[in-house]
Amino acid sequence: MLDSNVVQAALSKAKRSMYSVLAFSFVVNLLLLTSPIFMLQVYDRVLLSQSEQTLLALLSVAFFCLIILGFVEVVRNWLLNRISVQFDRDLGEITFSEVMSEGENTKAVGDLNSIRSFLNAPYILALFDVPWMPLYLGFVYILHPMLGHIGLVGAIVLFALAIINDAITKVNSKKASEAFSGASRFVEHSARNKDAILGMGMLPALTKIWGMFQQAGLGHQTLASDRNALISSIAKVFRQIIQVSVLAVGAYLTI
Repeated sequence: MLDSNVVQAALSKAKRSMYSVLAFSFVVNLLLLTSPIFMLQVYDRVLLSQSEQTLLALLSVAFFCLIILGFVEVVRNWLLNRISVQFDRDLGEITFSEVMSEGENTKAVGDLNSIRSFLNAPYILALFDVPWMPLYLGFVYILHPMLGHIGLVGAIVLFALAIINDAITKVNSKKASEAFSGASRFVEHSARNKDAILGMGMLPALTKIWGMFQQAGLGHQTLASDRNALISSIAKVFRQIIQVSVLAVGAYLTI
């Protein structure tokens, strides 16, 4: 068994590093306000004044903010990658040595890989964006309550779609994973007894059994992927509807 203090130390180091990711997430969410602010300034100042210089100045500031946004996004992703790599370096060799010396199964190595993958998963960034959502919506409300209402409705609907997506894909994703794991274990077990299998002519029968595991996994995976694609498409369309609505409300407020 791994020393719990060693594991706790590695987790604490990763947790401390995550505070930097949280800070970058604040900057990202702040810069995401560039588009609505730019749009409102164009409606409020440029269209009324007919000033090309004002438009050019606003466009330059918006481009600068969006470039900074892209840079911060890249740095945030790179930082998350390095946190997961450092976690693996802190525990990887120790885990392997413990498994080899104690004669345990390889589950500990699999657990380490799972945690490392979790630390680097794309949805982790979404978790870091969530705490700033109230601040983001509050700022939009300051711009104008009608824009805030649109943002709030959009956030609620997208959150509901995410929950629905998880609910309708979780079972099939789990069954697909179990089926593929069963297929892998079947292959490992058969490979250890390949001489006897080939000698007794059992290969065609075992191939069919493996195919049953594999086809079951593919069936559940396809169903989960189809449902995920449906919800993702709905969410994408709804995000475009929100953007169009914000533009329309901005034009209405200008009028």
